[in-house]
Amino acid sequence: MKFKEKLVLSHILVSLISIVTSIILIDYLVRFFFIRIIIGRGVSIVIPASATRFLNTVRITILISGGISILLSILVALFISRYIIKPVVDMKDFARKISQGNFEARINKHNEDEIGELAESLNYMAFRLGEIEKLRTKLMQNVSHDLRTPLSSIKGYLEVLKDKNFTIEEKQEAFNIIENEIERLEKMAKDLTNLSSADSKTLPLEFERVNLINILKSTFESFSIKIKDKGLNPIIEIPDKPIFILGDSLKLKEIFSNLIDNAIKFTKSGYIKIAAIEEKDKVKVVVEDSGLGINEKDLPHIFERFYKGENNKDGNEGMGLGLSIVKEYVYAHNGEIYVESEIGKGTKFIIQFPTAP
Repeated sequence: MKFKEKLVLSHILVSLISIVTSIILIDYLVRFFFIRIIIGRGVSIVIPASATRFLNTVRITILISGGISILLSILVALFISRYIIKPVVDMKDFARKISQGNFEARINKHNEDEIGELAESLNYMAFRLGEIEKLRTKLMQNVSHDLRTPLSSIKGYLEVLKDKNFTIEEKQEAFNIIENEIERLEKMAKDLTNLSSADSKTLPLEFERVNLINILKSTFESFSIKIKDKGLNPIIEIPDKPIFILGDSLKLKEIFSNLIDNAIKFTKSGYIKIAAIEEKDKVKVVVEDSGLGINEKDLPHIFERFYKGENNKDGNEGMGLGLSIVKEYVYAHNGEIYVESEIGKGTKFIIQFPTAP
């Protein structure tokens, strides 16, 4: 049975119940009060034929009015059901379109009631599904593109290793390049794993009271050789006393490692700086460089997944997931992250964490 038929039937049943209840009550009340008023109180007497006809007339009148009420109820139910069913039919058609992959479909909001709120919720759901589908398509495109380059490179240098005409030095260089390409593939796989964990809200975080100063020192020192090899000046400005936060030390190192590595990558000359500033109930960490800077139009998007700015659009350094993962890790630590940058003058990433007592 369709919903419209159920709605009409419910109106009929309500009318029938009302009519039957009315007949029983009115019959009883009319007899009771008729006897008390016309015949007299406390007198047991046979009701005259005229009184009986009157009572029968009342019953027939109730039945006729009940029949008319049922017919009117059916007409009203048919009219109202069309009004009520229309949004439901629209939602059914909408659901069919979504199941067919049409995430641009939307439902017209007819009323400011619960059905209207449901329509708004379904429209938002369609919007989010559309965004997820775009991300999925972009993921497949990026993975396909970014895997093709290192795999082609590995394949090409394997040919070098098999060719006896190349010298030992050339083959050693091929080994080094293959090793670097494999490391890139490992980083891509790690980024995808981290992204999957962030999406499913199952980041393997082990929170404890950690000294953020020690983490900053050790992480920055691990890049000291890379910084000096590029001819950059390492600057570290952190207090001598410990600053404690609640966090996962491994994930915190990943946050700062990613930011420092990016700073080195996009800085040709000048400095790489890390600083920590303790405030009232939080600590601010700044990772700064004197590099290329970020284009103003790229700034609002740098934390988006798969986004590559102008400075890295043609590069093969990952899939554009690093900063989005950094943001997820920072948020998982109840922190905030934002960026300041100017073309030709460098970039500054500022992260704030709540301090632990």
